[in-house]
Amino acid sequence: MKKITLFILIMFNFNFTFAEKAQKNIPGKLIGDWVLNCDNENQKCIANQTIRIQEGAPIAMINVMHYDENTILELVLPLMMNLTRPVQVEIDNNIVLKYPYNICTQIACYVVINNDKQLLDKLKIGKVANVKTEGGDKRRFNFTFSLKGFAKSIEAIKYGLK
Repeated sequence: MKKITLFILIMFNFNFTFAEKAQKNIPGKLIGDWVLNCDNENQKCIANQTIRIQEGAPIAMINVMHYDENTILELVLPLMMNLTRPVQVEIDNNIVLKYPYNICTQIACYVVINNDKQLLDKLKIGKVANVKTEGGDKRRFNFTFSLKGFAKSIEAIKYGLK
């Protein structure tokens, strides 16, 4: 458990760096609608998709990584969400599961999903994922992510780029 917690804290820092790089258009490898960034040896990779507001700033993202035999899906959502209401993930308009928030930092709120085979399998064959949440003021938010290239991205993060 300590390894996972440490990994999550490290990934929080990586996520903000990645968001800044993406905003500056530093390229990663594009797989469908997912951006894959790997270390210099192409062994450790993270797949990401970011939703941006018109001005280009990131508002929500999904990160997927593989660490120590765990596939971790991280939903990065805006601040000021109603933390008492779980985040709902729908694949192709079918409710899949609800997840609680794990942590909020000064920059974003996170839902970290570890090795959820049911969710990962549905994401691999789906076309669109809707991440639904509620703001503190009861407004509903729906962040729509394309799943084009998700299955290939999962393979790349598990086994590195060939």
